[in-house]
Amino acid sequence: MESLSLYESLAWLYLLIRWAVAILLLIVALTLLFLTWRLRGIFHWKQSIRREIDALPEMASGRDDAFRAAVDVVYQRCNRQWKTATIDLSRELDVMAFIRSIAACFHPDAEQPELSVEIGSLFQFAENLSRHLQQILSRPVFSRLRHVRIRHLHHAVDRYRTLQANPVVRFSVRNRLWLQRLNHLRLIALPDPISWLIRLLNQWIVLRLLRFFLVDITLFIGRQAVLAYGEHRNSPERQPSVEDIESALEDMKREEEFVDPFLDESTRDIRSRLLAGRYYLRPPTWKQWKTAIRELVEQKARLYFPESVSPTEEALLIVLLRETEALLETISRSRRIVVLKNLHGIRLASLLRIGKALDTPVSRLSGNLLLRSLDTYQWASIPLKVFHMIRRASPAGIAWQTGWFLLQRSLWYYMGKLAFDAMALRIDRVYRLSVQSEKPD
Repeated sequence: MESLSLYESLAWLYLLIRWAVAILLLIVALTLLFLTWRLRGIFHWKQSIRREIDALPEMASGRDDAFRAAVDVVYQRCNRQWKTATIDLSRELDVMAFIRSIAACFHPDAEQPELSVEIGSLFQFAENLSRHLQQILSRPVFSRLRHVRIRHLHHAVDRYRTLQANPVVRFSVRNRLWLQRLNHLRLIALPDPISWLIRLLNQWIVLRLLRFFLVDITLFIGRQAVLAYGEHRNSPERQPSVEDIESALEDMKREEEFVDPFLDESTRDIRSRLLAGRYYLRPPTWKQWKTAIRELVEQKARLYFPESVSPTEEALLIVLLRETEALLETISRSRRIVVLKNLHGIRLASLLRIGKALDTPVSRLSGNLLLRSLDTYQWASIPLKVFHMIRRASPAGIAWQTGWFLLQRSLWYYMGKLAFDAMALRIDRVYRLSVQSEKPD
């Protein structure tokens, strides 16, 4: 067989290189096409969120200054979450501060503007948020989170922050607008130009889902809060009548002996420290609630993950979100509870308002009897008995004031106990289901 000449050898080499490059480009193109197809749900979700953010100003069109200011609070927060290069979970999850800033636009003179909302609106808010969260979790992209735990999320955020601290990355972030114009051909559009380095990593997918989830939930909560505080702010508050008060106290009396859910002794101790002694004093503050729930979470986490260094971070993210949706649904169903049926038009501030207690023998007797009922099972019987006694012996005005005083204090315990028990059961399910789904990393 004759050997090939140098020219023929070079020609064959050239053809082989061309075929190799063509095959390599085809593989890269097919890979990118496959990734684009697999991540199409993320792309669609991103576009949907961006459209909703851009449509926010239309919500404030033709409204008064307070309404426009509240919508602007939502718009600015969502835009910041959308554009920020890092994720600060402690800041983004401070929902109460966000809602307070919206409520302050409508009630600037209120000491606690977030309480200027009707109880019925809170139940509607919980129902709407539950449905929206259910829609989000039904997206196929969330199937990727079935084995992601909170500690994985923290690790991903920490590594992303480390990457952002790199000098090359800092330069690209500072000049991202210029670099984005040079990157028109990229298939995965991200807020920063270095994202192509990590687009094939599973951590990137988790971080994108987290960011879109935070923006989506923030946007929804913000819009619902604007409507809840803005639509009914000028409508007169419906005060309960004497008959409504008596009916509510009687309903609570009938439910006095309702059976506790399955709670262990340590959980009952946490609930007792949170709620006991609150009748004649003050209801638990938001800080006290957070402390109690944090203690409850730590207790359940240690129970199910005794060998973990950070047991609270062992919760599966998808389980946590599903149980949160179930908790919101439970809260929304509370509107059907007989005790609360005539209280939907009352603002939360009225229910929690302490005011100056009536300095009369009647009010002092009411308070003393309520305090004594803390150590008995008659937490609802005694307020009803006191009300009947006052109503028979006092003018209508005094009877209403004393009845409302008694109903307030009884509802604090009743609603607080319902809320705590519901959260305790859901927190227990989060860690129980997380340990059942545990698999090697």
